[in-house]
Amino acid sequence: MKLHIWSYFVFLVILLNLYACRQQKSTMVESTSASISRNLPYKIREIRKTDGDCESPNAPCVILSVMYPIVSSGTEAAQEKINNDIETLVSTKMQRYTSEQLVETNNLDSIGEAFINRFNQLLIDFPEYQQRWSYNLEGSIAYDSADIITIEFNLYTYTGGAHPNAEVTYDSYDAQNGERLQLTDIVSDVDKLAALAEEKFRQQKELLPDADLSEAGYTFENNQFALNENFGVLEEGIIFYYNDYEIAPYVMGPTEILLTYEEVGNLLKI
Repeated sequence: MKLHIWSYFVFLVILLNLYACRQQKSTMVESTSASISRNLPYKIREIRKTDGDCESPNAPCVILSVMYPIVSSGTEAAQEKINNDIETLVSTKMQRYTSEQLVETNNLDSIGEAFINRFNQLLIDFPEYQQRWSYNLEGSIAYDSADIITIEFNLYTYTGGAHPNAEVTYDSYDAQNGERLQLTDIVSDVDKLAALAEEKFRQQKELLPDADLSEAGYTFENNQFALNENFGVLEEGIIFYYNDYEIAPYVMGPTEILLTYEEVGNLLKI
């Protein structure tokens, strides 16, 4: 009888372990892509984690997918500095969606696990919860020259609520020393650049030159147009990206302003 009970117990443990393995999946891989501007090959590191019955459309499930580039152009010192900064950016973006305060900040795998744990804790607290969570972060090299490297990150998340959230960010680096570029490194007069950007912004939004921004639904500080720090140097020019909620309600969406090099003219320092 005891042998029978013990055999049943062993069988149950094996069954539960098999179920857990089927439900939980975690991978970390590297692949190769190419930069847009010079078509140079570079590596992409990917972390992917899932938990729950993700194959059933109505079952609770959580999916985390993180992809980011490993820079291999520029000087070796610059590569190391830029790649370290990229990993810091990824870590910061991921930790915004975890509730664990003691996550190893340099261990992206453990941060991803913390996101999965947050979802599973929700299922414990609310067994009837049926929504699916997703975290998708994709980084790429948007521009790559002998002097400048620009990284673009696209983030899409859904952790319950009325709608998903999306975010686009840019960071440009000096390919020789790895330093992140500021606007003052790119143009000689930021105020004149802001004036050009405001003119283009009003054209895109079909606003008259003297139209009140707040009355049009925008939330710039002091009701004055301003450049933000989310910009990148691209093949076509300098892009500024304002994410949802940054300067307008969610319903109005994000705002993208691209100033071509011809428009920037002699303000350009690079």
